[in-house]
Amino acid sequence: MTTAIVILSLIFFISGIWAISSPTASKFRFILGIISLIVSFVLPTIFSFTTEEITLNVVALATSVISAIIILQGIINIPNNPLNIAIITRLEVIKWKKEGEAFVIVIKSHGYRFVFLKGILYDIILIPVVKINVDLPPQKVTTPKDNAESEVPVFYTYTPGPNYFNYLSYGPINNGLKKVVEVENVLNDKIQEELRIWASSHQEGPKTWEDLRGSGDEGTAVLIEMIAGEELKPIPCNIPPLKLFQFYGKIPFYSSQKQEEIEEEKKKIKEQLASLDESEIKKAVNDRWDFIKKIRKSNGTQVIDSLGITINRLNIGQIKVDPKIQEANIKQATEAAEKIAENIEFDHIKASIIKFMFDEDKDGNLVRNEISEQQAIEMVQSERSKVVKTIHVDRKDISLNKESADLIAQIAIAILTGKKGGES
Repeated sequence: MTTAIVILSLIFFISGIWAISSPTASKFRFILGIISLIVSFVLPTIFSFTTEEITLNVVALATSVISAIIILQGIINIPNNPLNIAIITRLEVIKWKKEGEAFVIVIKSHGYRFVFLKGILYDIILIPVVKINVDLPPQKVTTPKDNAESEVPVFYTYTPGPNYFNYLSYGPINNGLKKVVEVENVLNDKIQEELRIWASSHQEGPKTWEDLRGSGDEGTAVLIEMIAGEELKPIPCNIPPLKLFQFYGKIPFYSSQKQEEIEEEKKKIKEQLASLDESEIKKAVNDRWDFIKKIRKSNGTQVIDSLGITINRLNIGQIKVDPKIQEANIKQATEAAEKIAENIEFDHIKASIIKFMFDEDKDGNLVRNEISEQQAIEMVQSERSKVVKTIHVDRKDISLNKESADLIAQIAIAILTGKKGGES
């Protein structure tokens, strides 16, 4: 009887250990395994009261102690602040579970979990699944038409997964955040390379620094297409997506393009679309544009399978132009504003002189009065306090400084060449 109970207890114990040993075991199997372990030490304990032999007590004690050690040693807590997942390794092998013809990784979500013989047979690798922000330093690029150098900063956010094996294959895991730095290095190099190609392209890219400065949306569109490659949902035609965005009014044409060039480009695109299903292409363009807007707002879900990550955000920051070009641009804008201000001032003086020289009759018509051009000019100058001496309307010899003399000469010529009726 004692021997039968011992054998039965060992059967329950071995069955329980087998049931909880697999990290991929179902919840039902795990619970059944725990119940078997409980039975393995409860059964001999109960029957030990019916005999004076200590064999059943030893079996009960051994099974209970071993079960408790295995269970307590294998309990782990996968943190959720920040949110993590755990990849289960077996004898330090990441891909060990076979499904069909391929080996796959085994993942546990956050919370309390059990890993059989943790640190001996199985172990875990924690990976954060929170969004990770990366700010790239400004990348120097040169636009092709003006050879102007600009600095373009790029910001992106990614989440590890869903292909965690590729994520892990890019380098050692850091302590703390347990983030693979190599993944970022690979992605950073790719972004910087594609950015240089786009900015200097004679085909699709911006032609001048002014084009580049206003190319936030199209820059994001081109970069995500270059980075994601075939993993991005395609637009079913050979027309570059950037051209389609411009054609359908998602983004403006470049400011450096002449109107006739724009019209010619639109004409070519329209001819190409004539032989295709435009409704399908337009829908694909709208879907791509919606995707671009989401990825600019950190709501993107573009998987980069080769790196084992998902891109959530990709933005081009404020573009900085070469200080010399910026200075020249400011100077040009200032000169243009000053010229406009001078023209306005000149028109105001001219209007003031005419106001002195003409009166309105009862019908509202301008009628020339007895004040001469010279007298009107003197009166305006007197009001503006630009005459050196006090001026009287009836004086013929006026002393003017050089600034006033030059101004008077210009105004006099303008008035004499554009007089209104009534002059004698």
